[in-house]
Amino acid sequence: MPGLFSPQRVIDAIEAAVQLPLRDGLRLERELFLQCMASPQRAALVHRFQVERRFARRLKEQRQDPSREVGARLTGRYRETIAQLLDEGADEAGLDAALRAFGMAEGPLRPAVVTATADEADAVESERLIERPLLALVDEGARLLGEGLVQDAGDIDHILIRDCGFPPQRGGPMFYADTLGLSRVLERMRHWQERLGAAWTPASLLQQLAAAGRTFADLNGNPR
Repeated sequence: MPGLFSPQRVIDAIEAAVQLPLRDGLRLERELFLQCMASPQRAALVHRFQVERRFARRLKEQRQDPSREVGARLTGRYRETIAQLLDEGADEAGLDAALRAFGMAEGPLRPAVVTATADEADAVESERLIERPLLALVDEGARLLGEGLVQDAGDIDHILIRDCGFPPQRGGPMFYADTLGLSRVLERMRHWQERLGAAWTPASLLQQLAAAGRTFADLNGNPR
């Protein structure tokens, strides 16, 4: 799974165990463990673990699986945004590299163009190119929650990671939005609304949560 922080540290710890004196190997192993615990990916992967089990439990109880409709709505909005960026003249190779650098390398969310590597994506340019596709996912997710199609923002994260190729180390679009701060997400949505029109009007739920200083996780009773 490309982009994950911890696996390489596991390899480093094994290497230390066979190459270093015991005391030095144990010291390095502890340092590597603490690096993993401090990694931003830790919270995202814990979130993924929790929402996966919560989704399975609710599916067993209710026997209603919204995965197909949720996945179709989200990937449709995402692809429309990608197509719009390309129509506006976005560099295909740069967009491909930016999305791969973010981690979208498998499933329906994977880049359509395979002409560049993640190493070729400049950090600032990457952020510019992927902002709108990510905002589109978050906004559409907020609309699904507002419509009651899903009960838990974590369901959206789970479906996007499991079925559509959203990188698990990012925790899902709704988790990612919470880490950015919904006030910031709303600010950027309004920025694009001013430039691109009504299609970028932020979802009512997103506006309400941002105004109240709340998160998508708060809807589930699990504030981060």
